[in-house]
Amino acid sequence: MHILHIMPNAATPTETRLYKEIRSSIRAGVATKCTILALDFDGSLPARETTKDGVEIVRVKRPMEKMPRGGIFAMLRLLGTFQVQGKAAAALKPDIIHAHSLFGFASGVIAKRLTKAPLLYDCHELETETLASKGRIKQFKKWLERSRIAKADEIFVVSPSIAEWYREAYGRMPKLVRAYPDRTWQTVQDQSDRFREQFNIPKDHLVFLYQGALFNGRMIPEMLEAFRHVKPDRHLVLMGYGELEDLVKEAAKNAPNIHFKEAVPSNEVLSWTQSADVGVTGVEDKCLSYRYCLPNKLCEYAATGLAILTTDLVEMRRFVEERKCGWVMPNDPPAIASIVNGLTQAEVDEKKRSSLERAHEIDWKVEEPVLLDAYRALGTKRT
Repeated sequence: MHILHIMPNAATPTETRLYKEIRSSIRAGVATKCTILALDFDGSLPARETTKDGVEIVRVKRPMEKMPRGGIFAMLRLLGTFQVQGKAAAALKPDIIHAHSLFGFASGVIAKRLTKAPLLYDCHELETETLASKGRIKQFKKWLERSRIAKADEIFVVSPSIAEWYREAYGRMPKLVRAYPDRTWQTVQDQSDRFREQFNIPKDHLVFLYQGALFNGRMIPEMLEAFRHVKPDRHLVLMGYGELEDLVKEAAKNAPNIHFKEAVPSNEVLSWTQSADVGVTGVEDKCLSYRYCLPNKLCEYAATGLAILTTDLVEMRRFVEERKCGWVMPNDPPAIASIVNGLTQAEVDEKKRSSLERAHEIDWKVEEPVLLDAYRALGTKRT
């Protein structure tokens, strides 16, 4: 069975969910072939390449790149992209179309019409309620999803709250496929104390870790400000990349307890994560997608038995309270500093023990059967 994954981006190796799903389908023998159809935004990427796992990536160029940016032109460019990518997808003759995120799904609808292949809509977040969804683009996305949702033969979402939102909005209950790490691939390669070794952090100091995108809306400035005012034995490591990377690097130069670590390959993340004491999530309550999210980093912290310090959002609060593995923090730097300063080593160790007791639950093997069963059912529909 040939499964085609349609991505609304370049399909870089940081797309953990994409490659995790591909590995599962090949490992289980459900897919005999997987292809990724991605986009090349500026002509800098190869039209075709093969990953080290033997998966072919095909990239198409976006049309109308010389048109003005913004406004109605952005929507026209998107509609043109859906047509180009949808036709390219059909030419690859898939047995199943697995479309990632809303714009990949829009291309997938066109491909389904041309091939009659079943279509799986994989929502990486609450697609129409993101931080970037404002004004006309939000109206466009809402129209796009509502007008095409009936074309999806299956829908995946990443948290229970998002599943309920889709049920209420469209009268369909999606399947839940959470962002749990794949331990067969994202292995903890060793038990070394990587952050303490790299940054010369004393053994008896606490290491707080923020890993992932260094973007606005993740409380990066607030955390940097808070850790300028904590005890010297409280260290913040920020591991990732993004638009706020320079801000983080500057803070690390000026504060001995703030450290920047460049992003590491997805299969090495857990080996670094496990060497921290407390995992920090900084997602702000700026949109419904954030409010209902259950992010990769939270799952990775829990999978390696860290204590967790999280913002007060629906799914994340529920996660740490059910597991008794952490604390909820406000988005105010002085209040964050107060919480961090007030934690004792004994309290952190207690939360780590609670986290570790249920770490085995946070494993991709728990979610994988949902994916594979969906593929098998869709394959039957195709035949």
